[in-house]
Amino acid sequence: MANWDSMMLQSDNKAKFNEIMKGFDPKVRVREQETDAEKGVIYFRASPLPDEAVKELSAQNPEMTFTAECSFEADYFTHIWTVEYKKGRCKEIGLKLGYLWPGSNFSNKAESKLLIERITEIFRRIDPVSKVGGKEFKVDVYDPEVTVSAVEGDFKMQATKSGEEVTDIKMFRKKTTFTWENIIDAPF
Repeated sequence: MANWDSMMLQSDNKAKFNEIMKGFDPKVRVREQETDAEKGVIYFRASPLPDEAVKELSAQNPEMTFTAECSFEADYFTHIWTVEYKKGRCKEIGLKLGYLWPGSNFSNKAESKLLIERITEIFRRIDPVSKVGGKEFKVDVYDPEVTVSAVEGDFKMQATKSGEEVTDIKMFRKKTTFTWENIIDAPF
């Protein structure tokens, strides 16, 4: 059984990137491929990732820098590697945690997506990634449970993580109530 890894590829020259990606052959088994020309991004689910094909593409276009965010099924997509391709070479330039979120079917998709992104950014501050010896990345994951909240408009999300796994999610909608406040209490 193959691991289906994912890659989001983009370049510093969106117009040229969109043009050359029309004829791009990843030279690997691709399960899914989606292009977002407006953002200048192409998404792959492949086994293995088209690393060699992107190196070749960067060698053919030496004036361009290609950047990819890659995650791997083997580690449940919890680590997102940032890789830079330039002049036929690649180097890892970053790592961030993606966290293992449980599947939830939220009725308010736009707000929940934004809140998940905000909470993920908060979790990333709790679990810093540092570069060790100028080459390797080290993730310091805070293992005890941590609960954080984020608010967007009338919605609030509360999420609890343990290590790299989100173990509990609660979503709230603001409820407006109307009550009277007593401001004078004088008998007649």
